[in-house]
Amino acid sequence: MASMSHGVLSLVQALALLLLLLPGTTASSSIKVYARYADSSCSSTPQQLVFDGSSSSSSCTDSSTCASATTGATSYYLKQSCASSSSDLIATAKSLFTSSTKSVSYVIMEVYKADASASCAMLTSGIAFVADGTCVVTDNGVSSVTASVGADGSASIATFGGTTCSGTATKSNVIPRSAITANTCVNSVFKFYTSDVTTNTTSTSTATSAAAPLRNSSLTILSWLLFTAATALVTA
Repeated sequence: MASMSHGVLSLVQALALLLLLLPGTTASSSIKVYARYADSSCSSTPQQLVFDGSSSSSSCTDSSTCASATTGATSYYLKQSCASSSSDLIATAKSLFTSSTKSVSYVIMEVYKADASASCAMLTSGIAFVADGTCVVTDNGVSSVTASVGADGSASIATFGGTTCSGTATKSNVIPRSAITANTCVNSVFKFYTSDVTTNTTSTSTATSAAAPLRNSSLTILSWLLFTAATALVTA
């Protein structure tokens, strides 16, 4: 199983604690999927998706609005859609990143509630990156991320200290294809999918089913923690 370095363990524990303290939703609740675009019509390929359940409402409605947003000096646009389960999130990501006229590689990371008795049993939220090397500025406005899918099917995520993805990456790590295809529950809280591997059928006794219920989280805090936690992963 893929693992994290000792120095990152406290981050995982902090993320798990945050998720435990946040209010939950019922299994039938919908989660908001925020797609981030570079263009004002939200018609290009999204740079990233953030899966968030922070709304106090138990319902979610797809929106046609392409809203402008800014992180530091970086401007971008957001469009909202909805999902209700792991399989729905994966299908949503696939539909946004691929179509009859476009197809890009992508990496999906799901985050689950830390539970000693059942690893990856409660889906909390997640994030998806376009995996073509596009530089995306993180929510803190002072760092950036790139993602890619290797020829061997592995997923790579790199974090940089500035907002242009230039220079040496502060974190540069790989999730092996074996961990993705085996539906491995990494460090008891993460699961990964790519444009090459989009099934969420479990192959281990500790993994969750496709219909794992969702819990609430904070969009800005969670998406930054997800960026940080994802780039802290090391190769198995």
